Amino acid sequence: MGDVLNRGSKAAPRWYCRFVDVDGKRKCRPTKQPTKAGALVFLAAIEARLRRGDVGIVEPTPEERERKVLTVGALADRFLGDVEGVAGYAPPRIKSIANYRHDARKNLGGRLPRGFADRAAAAVRLVDVEGLRDAMLARGLAAASVVQVLAALSKVFNWGRKVGLLDCQNPVQGIERPRPAVSLDYLDRGEVGRLLDVAEKQATAEGATYPARVLWPMVAVAIFAGLRKGELFGLRWIDLALGAGRLDVNRSYTLTP
Repeated sequence: MGDVLNRGSKAAPRWYCRFVDVDGKRKCRPTKQPTKAGALVFLAAIEARLRRGDVGIVEPTPEERERKVLTVGALADRFLGDVEGVAGYAPPRIKSIANYRHDARKNLGGRLPRGFADRAAAAVRLVDVEGLRDAMLARGLAAASVVQVLAALSKVFNWGRKVGLLDCQNPVQGIERPRPAVSLDYLDRGEVGRLLDVAEKQATAEGATYPARVLWPMVAVAIFAGLRKGELFGLRWIDLALGAGRLDVNRSYTLTP
């Protein structure tokens, strides 16, 4: 027959239970109950398991203990592949995992407050993420940047659940994101003409540098063909068919387009 005892004070009780487990050893464990009545119910459940021949309290495995104490920052390090022996998040659909991790590292390291990164990931709740969002907005972080941080954080929690590092719900799921300001800026016809004129003058001027000579055709191709910067730098002579009036976009600078 077991018993309960208060290891705290009358004002702030800490109820423990003592019992003899199936291995014959006398054990004392915290009940985490606020009242003696609750501690007795906890003890009764242990004794019921003992009568069935089961272990009174199943001790958590090392993996279960790690899941409880793993911080948000440590989880992010694993996600980014910064921990030896952990592959990290690297799905094949991402063209450049190095570029992806560079951006994710900026959101999870540079923009995530230290206090939040030090919290146990399994203990983070939706209200905590709402507080994180509001704190980032209050310190002047742009709404678009806050959205990026929340997206990266959500990906970290989903990945942690998938690989077994977490057994909690994703606290970012369902959180209301701030609405980024819509900004659409473009050159009108007159500005395009002036830009091409300036680029041409610099390219054809006496003593023009190589970058100046290259910039003019690159500006023209960007404007009239709509290529991105990486695709411009990835162009080769073999991609140009002057007779057919065609330019093939076969690659970016280091990747497929």
